[in-house]
Amino acid sequence: MLSSNPMQIFQLIGQLKNNPNPMMLMQQIMGNNPIFRQVMQMSKGKNPVELKQTAINLCKTQGIDFNQVQETVRGMGLNL
Repeated sequence: MLSSNPMQIFQLIGQLKNNPNPMMLMQQIMGNNPIFRQVMQMSKGKNPVELKQTAINLCKTQGIDFNQVQETVRGMGLNL
């Protein structure tokens, strides 16, 4: 299960960036988490533009500012 410890989160991001198969790593980390399974199901067969729109829609339904998420992720060296 994923911890809220900031150092562990940064280590995970480093592992994802340097892993040849980041999805396999995420599946190993998240295990049988039902939210992760739902996200994986929603993302199947989508291109990058469709995935971004899905992320925007998810943020809206949760009351989260997508631009803030995007800036935070960009600050970690990832791109949405």
